[in-house]
Amino acid sequence: DGNCDFCCKWIDHLRDITGNSIDYTTYQEATRNYPKISISQFQSSVQLIESNQKVFNGAEAVFKALAFNPKLRWLLKLYKYLPGFAFFSKFGYKIIARNRKIF
Repeated sequence: DGNCDFCCKWIDHLRDITGNSIDYTTYQEATRNYPKISISQFQSSVQLIESNQKVFNGAEAVFKALAFNPKLRWLLKLYKYLPGFAFFSKFGYKIIARNRKIF
């Protein structure tokens, strides 16, 4: 969300971590290029769209993005393979996303 300070700060942080590996844009701009993703989906969580058009959102999208940095690929492995890690990551992401104005 290009109008949310919390979102902008975290995207800037991700951009620092991932370098030029990912093209970042606001959902307001992305809705034109990705009509299959609803505005409510864009508004509720971050979306990562791979070059093959596969879409990931929320906590999974964050871990997929972090994995573009070779030093942080282990986090995606935790997300995928450590029992309970994905569940608690998704749970935490939802709480923060719903209350991002507080943060």
